[in-house]
Amino acid sequence: MKIYLACSKTMTEKKPGKDIPVSIPLFQKEAENIVEELNRYSAAELQEILHVNGRLAIVNKKRFMDFFLPDNALPAIFSYTGTAYKALNVSDFNSAELESANRRILIGSFLYGLLRPFDKIHPYRLEGNVELPSNNHESMFEFWKPLLTDVFIKTVKDDDGILVNLASAELCQLMDWKKVCNELTVFTPTFRINTNGVLKTVAMYSKMCRGAMTRWIIKNNISKPEHLDDFSYQGFKSEGNLNFVLA
Repeated sequence: MKIYLACSKTMTEKKPGKDIPVSIPLFQKEAENIVEELNRYSAAELQEILHVNGRLAIVNKKRFMDFFLPDNALPAIFSYTGTAYKALNVSDFNSAELESANRRILIGSFLYGLLRPFDKIHPYRLEGNVELPSNNHESMFEFWKPLLTDVFIKTVKDDDGILVNLASAELCQLMDWKKVCNELTVFTPTFRINTNGVLKTVAMYSKMCRGAMTRWIIKNNISKPEHLDDFSYQGFKSEGNLNFVLA
């Protein structure tokens, strides 16, 4: 059973307090080519391209300039610090749990395409709708789809063909998701809040639950889909068919 997670916009440069045997991302060369092109833009131009404020544009201009320095790269699972990764909290995983996470988790990334948890990555900011001249002005979604789809499917099939999709709908667009669902057995949990009888999706809670569920799967060595409905977290409980609700 593989788990698909989304990258996060927020990242850290703080090194983990563990010795991790890092690997090279599958699409390292493609990531380097993208960064080389982004390095041609000024901070002001990056502000417009990335749709960020001036401070973040300057931060990411420096990140792209420092991208090829070896000392600021970290294992992906320790690099992302968004809501899902805070709930995942791999900092307290033991060695066996970290190895399990590395075998089972796949991370979608607008810059790196597809990552394994121990892949060594540099801090960056990129959005799916960014279009670059070297990619024939295609968005990152369009660029990655033909590169990732078959690799992703094969990776899951080489395990047991079962995928727990805990990524955002946006990151599913990096692949031909219809083909993914046709060729794999995909389970996509939903997390909603019951407000006066109306079920609503709140992004922050969904992200939190996705990270917490990933943690629960790894910590409890869950390998059968029928056990996924046993998950509960901070009041979220299953109402069946992987529909989790906070009453």
